[in-house]
Amino acid sequence: MENEIRTFLCWFALVLAMLAWLPSLAPFTPAVLVTFITLPVGLACISATPRLAIATVYWSVATLVASPMFFDAPGELILSTLLGGMALGAGLSLDYWRKRCA
Repeated sequence: MENEIRTFLCWFALVLAMLAWLPSLAPFTPAVLVTFITLPVGLACISATPRLAIATVYWSVATLVASPMFFDAPGELILSTLLGGMALGAGLSLDYWRKRCA
């Protein structure tokens, strides 16, 4: 039961981190503050659901990097975080379906 709760929390944190990525591109938005919740949740769930936790931590850090509140990241870095996140999501999806269908 505890693993199911951690898995749900990690999914929820992952969705929040991904949704916060785009608004964090605008100056002075509070969207980056979401990462102060999603990053610890991802790290806390690493033993229960490592793949989801890695994705959650990735998107939380990507939101911080994209935010002009903390960094003045160049456009190439911001685009590469988006492409890297999409590749991570595709890899996690393929891994999930491969294990489910096996």
